[in-house]
Amino acid sequence: MRRVIYWILAAVVAVGLTAGAGCSRRSPRAVFLIVIDNARADRLSAYGERMYRTPHIDSLAAGGVLFKRAVSTSTWSAPAMGSMLTSRYPTQLGLVEAPVGDEAAVEWNARREQTAHTLASGETTLAEILRGAGYSTAAFVN
Repeated sequence: MRRVIYWILAAVVAVGLTAGAGCSRRSPRAVFLIVIDNARADRLSAYGERMYRTPHIDSLAAGGVLFKRAVSTSTWSAPAMGSMLTSRYPTQLGLVEAPVGDEAAVEWNARREQTAHTLASGETTLAEILRGAGYSTAAFVN
């Protein structure tokens, strides 16, 4: 199974939140959530890979928490990101494919049309929680 390393980067957020718990509002600690889609842990030198070097990720791992056994909630980006940003399962968020009768007869595009691609407006995200704690938030995608 292909592993997605969202969890390694969520650890950076966890460490930042823990370290920043006692900070005043005048000087909050920075928290970065860096998401790399489709990176395999067994190809990162922080996890012992010898052939490929990933010094920047190694540096993040050395200064934070490195999880050796973690599992993504999904192999697909939309539900995995939704879970990471809300602490809820994809099924709770509606970010799953609707059941169909005959899988062989259903084309992928038709199945994708049945799937929600965004969070419902009532879902509370990590960014909202951080903003409520006095952090400035931003997202940069692609």
